[in-house]
Amino acid sequence: MSLFQIDPDKCLRDGLCQAVCPIKIINQPDDRSIPEPVSGADVLCIDCGHCVAVCPSGAISHRSMTPEQCLPVDKERILDADHAEHFLRYRRSIRVYRNEAVD
Repeated sequence: MSLFQIDPDKCLRDGLCQAVCPIKIINQPDDRSIPEPVSGADVLCIDCGHCVAVCPSGAISHRSMTPEQCLPVDKERILDADHAEHFLRYRRSIRVYRNEAVD
């Protein structure tokens, strides 16, 4: 597979994949065209999967991720600020280091 493939029948041409790409390697010149990778995108892509995850119609498949691998957001499990802070503090690791050289 190339970097990504887009199903033209599913693509809404809304530009979301282009908007969320952190490396800006997706080009969609207008709302009638199908998004496509820019020149050199295969090398520049960081395989984050944002383009696949944001597509509401599941039209884009990336070399490292398919739409089926993106779990939908479960709105009942979204944390509020207090719960998020508690979770992060609870998960924080505490490490004890020795003042010794590592091989």
